[in-house]
Amino acid sequence: SGDKSKKNDKRKTSSSNKAQWELLFCDTQSRPNEPSHFLAIQKNASQYDDTLHVLIVVRGTKSMGDLITDAMMEATDYEYDGVQGKAHVGITISGEYLTKRHKKLLATLLQLSDKRKLDVTLIGHSLGAGAATIAAMNMMNSDQFARDIGNGGDNNVKVSANVIGFGC
Repeated sequence: SGDKSKKNDKRKTSSSNKAQWELLFCDTQSRPNEPSHFLAIQKNASQYDDTLHVLIVVRGTKSMGDLITDAMMEATDYEYDGVQGKAHVGITISGEYLTKRHKKLLATLLQLSDKRKLDVTLIGHSLGAGAATIAAMNMMNSDQFARDIGNGGDNNVKVSANVIGFGC
């Protein structure tokens, strides 16, 4: 029985080192240009870690609202980091929606957690991958977004947004 307890102790230790997430927002209903998604924060981060870790997962096309977004196939002007281009208008609006939808929540979470850095990982498939990419590139990685969630002025917040996309 001594060997069994050692094995159980190892399982407890290894599973406690894994990130554990707490769901803070979930919208399972998509509307045109407002994709279904959820937001979670890492709840077992070290108290010495000055970064708030956030996960946003965006669903791909499933509902009629998603099909309407997909059908908005007009190309719109799009600029990223000084480079001019074109982007799918429905996906662009969806990415902007994700950023605007959670800007206030992220600012509040940073203030309550007393963290100085925000690390957002966005994950999406298809429509969700495109919307997550736009949200990360144009809004969350911008200096303006960092100022907005840092409540402006002298609150110097560092924001990092990364995307894992499938079938972009």
